[in-house]
Amino acid sequence: QNSDGLCIDKTFVSTLAAKIPGSPAQITTAKREFKKTPPPLPYSLSALQKEAGKALGLSASKVLAIAQDLYEKHKITSYPRTPCRYLPKSQQGDVATIFDALMRIDSSLKMAITQADPARDSRVWNDGQVNKHSHHAIIPTLKADFDLGVLTKAEREIYTMIRNRYIAQFYPDYEYEAAVIMVECCGQLFKITGQVPKVQGWKVFLGNVSEDKNADDGAGHELPLVAEGDAVDALDAKQNTKKTTPPPRFTEATLLDEMQTLSDFLKTVEDEQIKKILRSTEGLCTEATRANIIDRLFEMNYIIKERGKVLSTEKGRNLIARIPAMVADPVTTAKWELALAGIEEGRLKIEDFMAYQAELIRQLVEQAKTDAAKRPSGAGGVYGAGK
Repeated sequence: QNSDGLCIDKTFVSTLAAKIPGSPAQITTAKREFKKTPPPLPYSLSALQKEAGKALGLSASKVLAIAQDLYEKHKITSYPRTPCRYLPKSQQGDVATIFDALMRIDSSLKMAITQADPARDSRVWNDGQVNKHSHHAIIPTLKADFDLGVLTKAEREIYTMIRNRYIAQFYPDYEYEAAVIMVECCGQLFKITGQVPKVQGWKVFLGNVSEDKNADDGAGHELPLVAEGDAVDALDAKQNTKKTTPPPRFTEATLLDEMQTLSDFLKTVEDEQIKKILRSTEGLCTEATRANIIDRLFEMNYIIKERGKVLSTEKGRNLIARIPAMVADPVTTAKWELALAGIEEGRLKIEDFMAYQAELIRQLVEQAKTDAAKRPSGAGGVYGAGK
């Protein structure tokens, strides 16, 4: 095996594959567990942008513009620039009224809403989460006198996504049986996982969604009833040759996700305190500014889009190479957050923090002047010669 746990000895694999058929085997692990998955929460702006980007191919800024129109112009969904995916308990009494409004707007929803339980105590009701932000999740409003025919195709699709997520909160959990079987044969262990649906719950209405962590967990593979220690026969074996590939290019949806979660970047951070701080923040930028920043990067030709993938340009790479590393490093955000926490707790004076920032800026400006003086005349600014 290599460092990733992958077998790279083709001869060994071929020999093993030829040896397995007809060999005795034994069940070493046989686990079955009933699990439940609650409905996916209503959308925050980032969640809506990511989902719409994947499902509809819309840019983050386009999704924001549509969500803003649904709120301001049409008044059929709530305030969109929110990082929250929960609702205050004070709105529990509005559910039946919102359901009625939704059916008045679209009578085809009657069957779906009839199967929902307005009184269901969904996890969406969470004052603690709502109080962390200025606004709750994006949901339908109480407006009932509205003609869906005035919406554009994209507006209707976004509205439907928001509406359906709200309705799904009042469906039962998805219940399934998760199974794991480990088999020992020819001195090697083989693993298979399976998932057998028991109660479809909210999936009757929404189906599988991209953020459903159980969607690819062996769904639908019903495994036989076996027990640890059971003797079985190995009937066949097939070898498969694969190649490792680099991480996929960003799409706008996955770039938004990385800006919010920093999940890939965190794999490169060794300092656990810094990791903890970065996980506790809302990532780079804010819910309302990420789309504008991505648009600005496109506008400045720092990034481009090819076949739906986001690529950096030579101009963009040149900029990153020339600016001080700490300016482009998300760890800087974590250090500032740590300092601000110290101010809040009285361990650090704001005057000291501001003095540090002023000195840092002075040093950066001086370094920029020094670097500029070293460049040959006509070499171009930090943006490179190409404009």
